[in-house]
Amino acid sequence: MQIVVVGAGVSGLAPLVGVDTAVVSLQNGVENEETLARAVGDDHVMGGAAFTFAEIAGPGVIRHTGGPPSMTFGELGGHASERAQRLLGCCQPSGPATKAHAR
Repeated sequence: MQIVVVGAGVSGLAPLVGVDTAVVSLQNGVENEETLARAVGDDHVMGGAAFTFAEIAGPGVIRHTGGPPSMTFGELGGHASERAQRLLGCCQPSGPATKAHAR
């Protein structure tokens, strides 16, 4: 979903965000994190990217077509964080190669 579409819906996120909640964008684009930060605050946003080879096989059906999927994410400031490590721990059992990134 493009961030221009998401932008209309992110204002509803703020009441759902707790003290240590991370909102992670895995979208392509250059304004995704900024759009989320305006809605929930900079300190709640983590950026990232997901890499997968897939195609739309039919309505509501996505087919993985090859290559190992992977995902990387991290704090916008580039620092390591406990919440990034917790998210990493939740993602790793799902299969894709996942990294929490710090500069």
